[in-house]
Amino acid sequence: MAADTEPTSEPDVVVIGAGPAGLTAALYLARYRRSVLVLHDGKSRALRIPLTHNTPGFPEGVRGPDLIARMTRHAVQYGATIQEAEGAAVEAVAGGFSLHLADRSTRVCRGVVLATGGFQANRDLVQEWITSEADALFLRATPWSTGDGLALRGGGGG
Repeated sequence: MAADTEPTSEPDVVVIGAGPAGLTAALYLARYRRSVLVLHDGKSRALRIPLTHNTPGFPEGVRGPDLIARMTRHAVQYGATIQEAEGAAVEAVAGGFSLHLADRSTRVCRGVVLATGGFQANRDLVQEWITSEADALFLRATPWSTGDGLALRGGGGG
């Protein structure tokens, strides 16, 4: 994972998760001139893939760590900021969201993208750990989502 870079102001969008989905979201948002902060725990499942053949542009396959390094560089090249974080509680507030990080810092943004490897696939966990306003979030779910990724703390679950 690339060295963390500190944001200079509140971002338009916070992406939680720095695997392929989170970094793709960050790249597209940054290319559309949105200020983007990517929060991650440094434990993307993609980092443990010895060789994947599921990535366009790599017909011979690509190692997971190499893919994440390339995607991180690409997102940063277009202005995304990458920051390691222990966890976050996401709260809907007027005009956007407030993220309360484990280090007791707070980030405010207009939008949040959850790309945490499937945590958001479990509606009960979303309601418990984020807030009762979770309907304001766009959730992505797949049948094979495992729920690992950035640990979300606080919110309704304490």
